[in-house]
Amino acid sequence: MKMKWSVFLIMLALWSVAVSAQNTGTGASGPRQEMSGTGIRYVTSEWNWKQHSPDNLSRPGGNRIHLSPCPMGLDTTSSANHYIYRVYISGVGTAEAAPVTGGSCAPGASSGTITVTTAYPHAAGYTVGSASSGIQEAWNDAWVSDTAIGGAPATVAPYVKLAADTTYYVYSSVYLRGRGGVFDGAGSLLACATRDRCIYIGVTPGGPTVNYHKLYNLNGVSMLNIDGVQVASVAATSGTYTVTTVSAHAFVAGDTVDCEYYSSNAVQHWMSQVLSTGLSSTQFEISMGNNTFSASAGTFGFCGLENAFVEDNSDHASIQDINIFNVSPFGMGAFSYGIVNDNDQQFIVERAGNRGMGAAIRSDANFPMGAFLYQRTDQGNAGIPYIHNSEFTSINCATAGGNGFVMSDTVCQGFPVYGVRYFGGYQPATFQNVYQESSIGITDPLYGFAGAMGYLLQGAVGTKFLGTFPVQGLKPSFASGGSTLRNYFVVPRSSALGYGPVLAIGTALPATGKTHINLAWPSIEPQDGYYHKSLGTITWDVLVVVGTASSPYASSAPYRTGGYALATGVSGKCGTNGICHFTDTQPALTSYTVQTQQFTPVFWFWPGNLAINNTVVYTELESYDPSAVASQGTRSISIVAEQCQPGGAINTRTPIWVGCLHTLTNGSGWMGTILGQQDSAGVGPGANSKGRLNFGKPIASPNDLITLADSNFSKTIASYGERPSSDAGDTAIGLDQNGGLSERAATSISSYINVQPAGSNYLERLTATGKTLNVPLTVNGHLYQSANGNFGGRCSMSSSTSCSFKVRPPYPKDLICIPAVQGKAAIVGACSLAGSVVTITAASPNSETWGAIFVGNSD
Repeated sequence: MKMKWSVFLIMLALWSVAVSAQNTGTGASGPRQEMSGTGIRYVTSEWNWKQHSPDNLSRPGGNRIHLSPCPMGLDTTSSANHYIYRVYISGVGTAEAAPVTGGSCAPGASSGTITVTTAYPHAAGYTVGSASSGIQEAWNDAWVSDTAIGGAPATVAPYVKLAADTTYYVYSSVYLRGRGGVFDGAGSLLACATRDRCIYIGVTPGGPTVNYHKLYNLNGVSMLNIDGVQVASVAATSGTYTVTTVSAHAFVAGDTVDCEYYSSNAVQHWMSQVLSTGLSSTQFEISMGNNTFSASAGTFGFCGLENAFVEDNSDHASIQDINIFNVSPFGMGAFSYGIVNDNDQQFIVERAGNRGMGAAIRSDANFPMGAFLYQRTDQGNAGIPYIHNSEFTSINCATAGGNGFVMSDTVCQGFPVYGVRYFGGYQPATFQNVYQESSIGITDPLYGFAGAMGYLLQGAVGTKFLGTFPVQGLKPSFASGGSTLRNYFVVPRSSALGYGPVLAIGTALPATGKTHINLAWPSIEPQDGYYHKSLGTITWDVLVVVGTASSPYASSAPYRTGGYALATGVSGKCGTNGICHFTDTQPALTSYTVQTQQFTPVFWFWPGNLAINNTVVYTELESYDPSAVASQGTRSISIVAEQCQPGGAINTRTPIWVGCLHTLTNGSGWMGTILGQQDSAGVGPGANSKGRLNFGKPIASPNDLITLADSNFSKTIASYGERPSSDAGDTAIGLDQNGGLSERAATSISSYINVQPAGSNYLERLTATGKTLNVPLTVNGHLYQSANGNFGGRCSMSSSTSCSFKVRPPYPKDLICIPAVQGKAAIVGACSLAGSVVTITAASPNSETWGAIFVGNSD
């Protein structure tokens, strides 16, 4: 994971030596440098052509330059070939990469002219040359066509190879055109000063399809250190977007900017070129689509240069062994993105990573969202990236959407803001054996202290985590030094739609009860997650649950009514960076009732392991508290896990629904399994529907359906299929006859109503010796006894004064006996019970049938 610095410094020295070699190119007419019979172009110093021209370029705009000779790979018709070829003008005036729009200079000719469009004046004495150290010229020379039969790779494909231990300065995007081409960096370093992308796989939109390119062994460093800017507002008129920034931006006309912003009118992440119109220090315009909407209050977001190392605007491209550096002597610049994928449906990235002494990907207060990989979803782009066997450290790893996303066997650790954000559409994402680790020592530029999000997930149900590698973000700690634990939560409230869910934001251990604690949390997106309706004005209820550091599990998230409220209905002072603030002065808490969730929020960022936007995540292993927030709150399930284990900060748990059937040995029985009956809107099955838990067709009886307590578990585990014959000591629910429900237990079956069982406060209990009722018995039908007689019976007298009968079982002592003649005559009588014999005695001889019943305690 770490490069030895001695080796690294030697590499830098070799690159520095190679710089001087790059400055000696003469523009010879035939620097093909190809191995005999292979067609491979080796980009040596001869391709890096440079010439002095006597032409005066003192007036910016269209200008003509004479060249002699005309370098190989020069292109005066690049617009017709669907890309932009530029030359680098330097030495006098502001250096720039100027597009070539025409001319007569044919590659290899002894002389000719090119027409360029300059942005700055250049007096005589300037130098004109390759804008890519000869890379574009070598590729152009190898290029044949962008057309192939049946979509297969072209018969003749470009193959360009760089020189190891050589630095190539790139001032204009290198366009890799054609099909089936190979670009081999061979361990060289590309020092990029482009304001859009350094390497562009494909041609400009609307051109022929480019596919099947392969890129190997690429190392890149950005020489630009241009900050982004926060967004104050966005408005659009017929597709012309006006972006107003909070502070002065550094964009110029022609820049490709990447913007992500959130308002009640629109939520968008897009890339586009800055127009020359409407351009000021705090405003710029871009053109995209045909939307019209006004600026909205409460807008937040960010814009920055695209400044990517590689952009893929092709199909079936693959990149292997790509590294991004941040090292001197290149000004410690940073890319906004390492790789951008436009619409490639099978884009493969393997063995990618970042190296160096600083953050190679920009992540600061004005552009915190940069990442190694960005899968676009704007303007019809919806590709599928596959990232394998890679390692990203101290940078955000990936932000993506589109038609799917796959990351496997990869390390994503120490990220400042987030590990992966997946804003999927109809397709889910898959993560397999991805090791994720956050660090309290990494500052989140949004907060100014540590707080990171592991994954943000949305799109179709079915995003999966395969393997048991950790999923880890970091909830903030707002204060330390004390023993009183304060667990903070917020409830977003929409002026248009009502209450949102309870959301955990972090913890604090203040040194004293008078410490002022500065809280921070992200705003939610200003539109709801179902219908994209405006939330209107968003306010926040700020809640706290107090515990102790020694027993953090004693407290839970707020529920029902309790003394939770720090403040309600507060603005939160949410800024244009999307972060809200509130100061806890530790006042007395007031009563607060948690309301039913009334709208579905959407997260763009939330610190913790998982932020789930209205989808269900499947995982092989989850902790009891997954440190997650979910748009659906408690209304429907958010995470389905195969196994659950102890762990997670239970005291800061956001109330969400987790489904788990199995637990590990060291945490058996701690995780419940909840089966939902209603959707998030509260709609459930119709009246008299069959049960959510349904065992299907009846089985033979007698049989157990659910064994609640196994009296012989070792027998069960040792038996084939784990369904041996039942034991008398089991506690179970099952069938005892066709259509008959049975309940059985080893000692007793008891009934309780509206109390917690204590073993003695039952209302009804059945044991092997009797049934006890601790409530009045109401019988609306007939009360029958068995034929053998249990609590009464009959006998007949034959002109006598007594008769007797037996009852079952025998009683240990006499009970209250009530006799009555069964005929019409009224005769006085008495009765007694001795053991199992009942004797009835009449006041006078008779031949009537008599009956008797018993009342009292038989014990």
